[in-house]
Amino acid sequence: MGLKKIALIDLNQDRGGSVDYILSIIPILQEEGFEPLLVVSKKCQWKDQIVISMIKYKMINSYPWVINLSKNRYSFSKSLIKFVINLYSELRLFFILKNFDYIYVNTIIYPSGLLTGLFSKKKTILHIHEYLDLDHNLTFIWKKLSKKLYSTSNLLAANSPNVANHFSLSKYVMIPNGFDYKDYSLKKLTNSKLINLGIVGRIDQTKGHKDLILALPKLQEHNLDFVLNIWGEGDKKYIKTLKTLIDKLDLNSKVIFNGFCKNKFKIFQSIDILCICSRSEAFGRVTIEGLLSGCIVIGSNSGFTPEIIKDGKTGYLYEPYNPDSLATKIIFVNENREKAQIVAKGGYLYSKNEFSLNKTKEALLRALA
Repeated sequence: MGLKKIALIDLNQDRGGSVDYILSIIPILQEEGFEPLLVVSKKCQWKDQIVISMIKYKMINSYPWVINLSKNRYSFSKSLIKFVINLYSELRLFFILKNFDYIYVNTIIYPSGLLTGLFSKKKTILHIHEYLDLDHNLTFIWKKLSKKLYSTSNLLAANSPNVANHFSLSKYVMIPNGFDYKDYSLKKLTNSKLINLGIVGRIDQTKGHKDLILALPKLQEHNLDFVLNIWGEGDKKYIKTLKTLIDKLDLNSKVIFNGFCKNKFKIFQSIDILCICSRSEAFGRVTIEGLLSGCIVIGSNSGFTPEIIKDGKTGYLYEPYNPDSLATKIIFVNENREKAQIVAKGGYLYSKNEFSLNKTKEALLRALA
């Protein structure tokens, strides 16, 4: 019996949580007798990671079937052109995947792969990693048509119960993001007076960077010596707004924009307190990676974050949209370092047990059975 062929489709251009997930399951699939083919966008910005994984891949043109919520209208003519391009790409996929056994669509932002699965009658799994509106400020262009199409998948999967509830999925399987704790090294909070604050990931208004910056003046009022490192790229207009705010608050010497860094392990080792300020996190890969690295994690009490962070046990929670509450938690950690270190260890042990790569493997193989 030959290898079972599976197409892994992730057309996200930037490397985010869903991309990290798809890269993490490739070795699992190969070990379990699958022959994966990765299908990515021609505008893919993480091709170097594909090369490292030494996996076969195809690149296609594809456009999302979602629109930014801040746009009051969309161009029908442009949408029609994108629709035609997507249909052409779908036709290409139909022939490329002719001899495949499985189609695994790894995001709900792009439709490519769903029609191929429907008409080829191959087992199709749609794995949803995002809320769309709450975390990306997006919504479907054609809501009824989109729901009708993604509901034709043989199996719907979600990375958290919150995501499944958000899409009102009555039948779904849970496939959580898993991590190999051996990839991370546990650090300890130093005795240095300087506190290294960090926020990691995509920079846009849903990630709450503004709340963290607005919390900094209160830290200065309490004579706390700190530096904030912002890691990641994103909305240039929003980044400009943040820099204007930083300048207005006279915090230029305290805040550093580092851009994207491939070595995420180096990032977490440089952070004492990791701040998760997202308005509504669908899962929280960065949260778990911070915990596995021994960071003290302070997160917004919203979305899936409270499912990972148990206040005072695995990390600390602050009131959403409340910079003063966030500042209070940071000050508490600084003044109670020994206690905070115990909490950080609790977060490490919890993440190691609850979000292991082995649990992802078990759930994934059950879905493919």
